[in-house]
Amino acid sequence: MSKLLLTTTKGKQHYAELVSASNSARPNESQMHDLDQVNRRLPAEILEEMAKRGLTIPPREIARLLSRLKAADDLTISIGD
Repeated sequence: MSKLLLTTTKGKQHYAELVSASNSARPNESQMHDLDQVNRRLPAEILEEMAKRGLTIPPREIARLLSRLKAADDLTISIGD
């Protein structure tokens, strides 16, 4: 399973699971709003890679991921398997 890896400047690592876009549950209205904010905070190359691989952030991960993105100023973001 692929993961979106978030690494702080101190080396602390967090992740959010990524799932196949074709098998993912649809987010509700509140989750869609949060997902829009997540997408604005993720680097374009990460969004492109997710689209290329057919991956998406499952609804259960959206709020936690947004919280992590807001909390840290300088993150290294990558996709790992």
